[in-house]
Amino acid sequence: MLTLEATGLEQRKTNKAKCSPLKEAVFKVLKQVAGQDILMVVALNELMDQLTVTRINSWETFFKQLAIKRTELESLADTVYELSGVSPGAVEDLDAVIVPLYNEAKGQDIKAINWERRSWWDWAHNHLLEQVSKAA
Repeated sequence: MLTLEATGLEQRKTNKAKCSPLKEAVFKVLKQVAGQDILMVVALNELMDQLTVTRINSWETFFKQLAIKRTELESLADTVYELSGVSPGAVEDLDAVIVPLYNEAKGQDIKAINWERRSWWDWAHNHLLEQVSKAA
């Protein structure tokens, strides 16, 4: 599967590319394997720059880091889901709660949130905790 993904990618024309075609293919496959696990996708996005695909011990280290990062994100997400009153894993429902809060707090008019980015989880977590502390 990786070979098929790597051969289908266009070759980069400059050295300023974010990552090699092989690394890009690896992450595309890993994200497909992660499937609907949004927290695994967030962890993959965070660790992408740290991955080297040249040695087996690099892979072992990467997967250990991925497991640690995923566990860390679980704790953060659990708090966000609980404080927002949304069932764990229901990202669409979380969107419905957080988008209006964000628009109100920032004076913007966004329609959706890209939950694949850790910054959104951090913002939602911090904002919801602020609301709880103000209400107390």
